[in-house]
Amino acid sequence: MTGITKEGGAGQLEINLIQATLCVWQNEVFISNVLIREAALRHDCYCTFMAKPHCNEPGSAMHIHHSVLERDNGQDNTFLTRGRWRNGSV
Repeated sequence: MTGITKEGGAGQLEINLIQATLCVWQNEVFISNVLIREAALRHDCYCTFMAKPHCNEPGSAMHIHHSVLERDNGQDNTFLTRGRWRNGSV
């Protein structure tokens, strides 16, 4: 986990996970969801990942931000190779 940010709704948080391969990342997401639900239950609260559980509250949903930067140097666009798109066009 790289950070947690408070969002607009009551108790709504954005949780940022470290960039990883898809298999590693999906495992991180699953484990995070289970841990968050368990922590809520232990404090007599509930947790949901539903898009809009309350009509009069801001919506929320699990979403993914994709990075177009290379993992090695954090600068190059993943879809560019030597100034050209990987499909050969400029």
